[in-house]
Amino acid sequence: MISDSFQRQLATWSRDQSFLIRGSLVIVAVAVVISFLTSYFFDSLPERPQEKATERQLALSEEELISFIRFGIPFLESRNDLNCLFLRQEWDRGDHLELFSKQLSAGEPHANTESIEIWTQGLSAEKPDSFIQKLESLPADLRWRDEFIGDLYVKKGEHERGLEYYLSAADKENHSDYSLRSAIALAHYNEDSPLLRELLGDTKFKNSISPAARIDYYSYLRDYPRLGLAILRSDANSWLSPYLIPALFTALVWGLILNSFWVSSRARIAMSLIAFLLGVFSATMTLFAVVIQESIQGFVWSTTDTDISQFLYFLVGVALREETLKLLCFVPLLGWILKRNEPVEALILAGMVGLGFAVNENIGYFQRSPGDSLISWIRLLTANPLHFSLTGVAGFYLARMVRRKGHGMEEFLIAFIGVVFAHGIYNSVISIDAFLEYAPLTTILVAAIAYQYFDRLKDSMHTDRIHRRISPLGVFVLGSTFLTCLSMMTSAASQPMGVAFRDFATGVAAMIPLAFAFINRFRDL
Repeated sequence: MISDSFQRQLATWSRDQSFLIRGSLVIVAVAVVISFLTSYFFDSLPERPQEKATERQLALSEEELISFIRFGIPFLESRNDLNCLFLRQEWDRGDHLELFSKQLSAGEPHANTESIEIWTQGLSAEKPDSFIQKLESLPADLRWRDEFIGDLYVKKGEHERGLEYYLSAADKENHSDYSLRSAIALAHYNEDSPLLRELLGDTKFKNSISPAARIDYYSYLRDYPRLGLAILRSDANSWLSPYLIPALFTALVWGLILNSFWVSSRARIAMSLIAFLLGVFSATMTLFAVVIQESIQGFVWSTTDTDISQFLYFLVGVALREETLKLLCFVPLLGWILKRNEPVEALILAGMVGLGFAVNENIGYFQRSPGDSLISWIRLLTANPLHFSLTGVAGFYLARMVRRKGHGMEEFLIAFIGVVFAHGIYNSVISIDAFLEYAPLTTILVAAIAYQYFDRLKDSMHTDRIHRRISPLGVFVLGSTFLTCLSMMTSAASQPMGVAFRDFATGVAAMIPLAFAFINRFRDL
């Protein structure tokens, strides 16, 4: 436990602007040194000779070589999302044929060299019929034979015949997961619902694909219970991703800030965590709603639609959906909030629900933009406050309406409609081509939304023992400084220091106005 004197000292430091400036400069200085050393270390590594690179390529195992020829990159056999339908993408396999020739000339043929060579030539041929015949003449128990033939039939456009051979490969002891995945994909592609249901009911086939890949199949079959389980497992897998770390760090910064507005206790900390987890679950519920809405009902976003249609999609298809489900997950907390009868309880717990939603959403954004080292800083200042502020305001008015036993419904409806419209406008401005020129104004929109939330929070906050509590200003300044410096260090590991620092400075400069908007709001707390 932190001693009382040390806690008071931390609270004092968190309000001392000179200490925060010095602390931030120290973090930046250390980060620059580490970034420079990291960049210098990676730049000074000797380049490996081309001959050694060729030797590594020639050392590919049979499975890696097949994946290399099939998809262009080795080491993909363990991936749970690749199947024969990717073969329909046209690309030049000349380099792969050259690699295969070098491997043969090196005197290191594989056990199935002949079938691999025939299959490779068939994939590159305009008409693969003769290569299909050559493969069919090989022994039926030869490994890869049936799935190679299936591949060539798929390239030819005869998906039914390809499916037959993938199923034949699946019946053999030496089958690969690729043949299982391809059989499932073709059953779906051919709209053969009975077969698809049968294959997914077989543990061998089902385990060959990831929970994320099962989502499309179960939505097509309208198998809602298994669809829900697949979404839950897919979300659970995302929490095993390394991108969970920056997502949780951004949540920690805002979680500490929100909890500084009341006097902490074990009960309140526990309720904050419960609210946060409910917010995480609301993101999972949202994904389920997305699948129902887009895959089943066909309500999707298309850049070819009119600007009005696109705006309606973001308003009704995104904003209304997300804000409704977040608020729905806030409802279980109302019993505890009403017993306390304090507005700050509703504001903070509703905000924590929004924060939990943002964390789940952030993991997906970080996974889709692994090369953008500043995305965690941007999401810290935009998406996180957007979500917890919108949910916080809506939850505040909902709790007040329930406390008054239905009185104040008009206020709640106006607030909720305003929340949905603000969310819809934000998404539209950053997504619709015709509105992109106004994208820089989103920082003003986020600041205005956050001010609506923090003004209410400030008016209802607990002021007793306030100077013994860590200031939100200190948490925000030091937390955001650390996060931006971590981004610079990560960037320096993959590019020259000059480029890393330039990207760091450019990204930070673009978000400084919004950062100062938050600093100004926290300055007197």
